[in-house]
Amino acid sequence: MDNYLNDVFAFFFWFIHHFPLPKKLIRPSLALVHATVHIVHAISFGYSLPACLSLLGTFNCFSMANFPDLSPGTFGQPVSPRKQRRLAKLKACLRFARFAMGDPHFRPYYTAAARKPCLPFNMAFLDAYYAPAIPRIDITGYTGQPGDTLRIFATDNLMVYSVRVWIYDRHGLLLETGEAILPPDRKDWVYTVSAANRCIEETSIKVMAMDLPGNQTYKSVLV
Repeated sequence: MDNYLNDVFAFFFWFIHHFPLPKKLIRPSLALVHATVHIVHAISFGYSLPACLSLLGTFNCFSMANFPDLSPGTFGQPVSPRKQRRLAKLKACLRFARFAMGDPHFRPYYTAAARKPCLPFNMAFLDAYYAPAIPRIDITGYTGQPGDTLRIFATDNLMVYSVRVWIYDRHGLLLETGEAILPPDRKDWVYTVSAANRCIEETSIKVMAMDLPGNQTYKSVLV
């Protein structure tokens, strides 16, 4: 189905490239193609038409990422560096979504996570688009002794895959690093300290949260 969508969009933009449409007709034409694609989705996947039409935003990202020169507002104009970065991110998200749909491990996960009106492809795209967040790092349990615990609150639009911790002393030397664990029935990740730190003043604790597509978010705190 994903290849079919690629062909639909590719044909449309090939057509308007060789048979240019007036500017005022480009956006309505894009909307018409989007609606047609979602009708196909409704028939192929058994989703209701209103549910499929609600996903137009994702496929608008598809058209912007694959055909930036024809995206609304930039027809015939150079693409700014800011938009180039955005388009590069959209392309990366699309590549991951296509890969996930063909992978026997990723596809079942996104299929299970998808809830109408979202399709597994859209869930994979959105998961790749949004990086995890680290709202808070609880260091109240850190005294510089082995066995102390750090609590990391990390969130993601779907799932935080892993959390890694680095602890540096006041001189910037690495004392230890390791993976935090997510205990059952808990929303906060727990890291157990293994190295002693005699002077905890100005100790730096760095945390990295990563989701399934590989997006990484970093946050540091001083003790």
